[in-house]
Amino acid sequence: LSVISGRVRYNFFFSHPNTFAVQVVFTVLAYLYIKRKVFPYWMTNVILAVTAVFLYLFPNSLTAVVTVLVYMGCRFLVRYARLLWKPFIRVILPATAVIVLLLVFLFYTGHAAVISNYIADTFEARFSGAATAFSLYNVNLFGHHLEELGETVYVNGQWSIFWLDLAYIRILFTFGIVGTIIFFVPFFKAVGRYIREKNYIVLSLLAVVIVYGISEWTAFSITTVFPLLFLSIPLKEKKTAFKVTWR
Repeated sequence: LSVISGRVRYNFFFSHPNTFAVQVVFTVLAYLYIKRKVFPYWMTNVILAVTAVFLYLFPNSLTAVVTVLVYMGCRFLVRYARLLWKPFIRVILPATAVIVLLLVFLFYTGHAAVISNYIADTFEARFSGAATAFSLYNVNLFGHHLEELGETVYVNGQWSIFWLDLAYIRILFTFGIVGTIIFFVPFFKAVGRYIREKNYIVLSLLAVVIVYGISEWTAFSITTVFPLLFLSIPLKEKKTAFKVTWR
């Protein structure tokens, strides 16, 4: 049980309610993926809706709830609005990158007051933390050891605790430009391949990862987020047919 920002949140023996919530989200999604040919559309939606209500009432994780709703929305587009689904899945990754960079830039330059009223406190903290990272570190080729993470730092005339949960920026500062390229090139290639193959289930799961990365750095952790396993497909060698002749 934790009280965070005046809210009572249940962490179920995990270090943080959000840590528990991310485990719930991807455990449920993994189960539904395994049972994708068994459960009808309506039953899957019932399971997802119950999961979203549970995540809101107990760990009270806004990010987790939004993630579940994103997956439900992707399923709806695939089933009932295929014409909207195709442009959506093509632009979600580059559009997310542009939005993240724009918002971080606004927070970094001190011009975020215009939009801060429209962003929930949870997400505002993600972008302000990313802006703090740019004040503390320089972007380099191979990244930094983030020594100030979790510490009280003095930036732009005020003291604050430095957290960097925005996965897109955290991977940049932790692994540098080289590591970021190594991660995102297979990501783009995988999305492109699944679009060509019309693998809508995997694309929906990757859309969840893309959205989750805005709020939680664990979105890019293979130990928690199983859809990242699908990124290995572009690296798979093409099969070559050999003719064997017996003498």
